[in-house]
Parts: sequence; structure tokens; C-alpha cells
Amino acid sequence: MSRAHGVPPLVIEETDGPGGYRIGVTGDLDLATHGALADVLLRAVRCHERVVVDLDGVAFLDARGIGTLVEAQAAAHARGHALTVDRVGGQPRWLLDLVGVLPRLSGLGPPQAGQPLRNRP
Repeated sequence: MSRAHGVPPLVIEETDGPGGYRIGVTGDLDLATHGALADVLLRAVRCHERVVVDLDGVAFLDARGIGTLVEAQAAAHARGHALTVDRVGGQPRWLLDLVGVLPRLSGLGPPQAGQPLRNRP
């Protein structure tokens, strides 16, 4: 967990621009921190057609962090909106690829089996 090994709490920065509503995340995205991001993501997908989650500042990601991203993307798709991740590297990229959700979260694969995304950018 984040605080256990001295990493500061999750920092979330939100900006609205021409490419969509961008959410920058810095810190570890795990069991200890996922709730703060989940709240921001769910609010964002209700209010914006395109949400991009910038994970460049995330050094560690666990299963709960993945679940938060996948659940937010499903909430976006249910509204006909899009949520994708961007600038994923290191351990988070490796883990998202390992569990097979990186293409979907990156917007390169189907959002969910049997559910095409409406208004796909």
C-alpha cells in the first residue's frame, strides 16, 4: 500500500481541453488510494463525453487500481461516453498488459464484449 512504503498520497489534477477532460494521476494507485480517484472519475464521466486519464505519474498499480479504471470506463460507456488511459509506463503498463485490459483502456480494443461504444472519438 502507498503509505506503507513512504509514497505520498495520490495527487489528482483535472484540466478541461480540446482533447477532452484530462485527469492526471501521480502516486501509487492501489487499495489505499483508489477511492479518491474513483470519485473523480465517476463524476468526470457523468459530465464529459471524453475523459483521458494520464497515468504518467503512477509508479505502482494493483488490482484495486485496475478495477477502478475498468469500472469508470464501464460507467462512461453506459452513458455513450469514452474513458481512456494515456502515458502508461513501467509497472502499471506491465500489469495492465498482463491482465489483458491495456488495449481496451487505451481505446485500442473493444470497450466490453458485446457492447459497442457509441460516439467513439
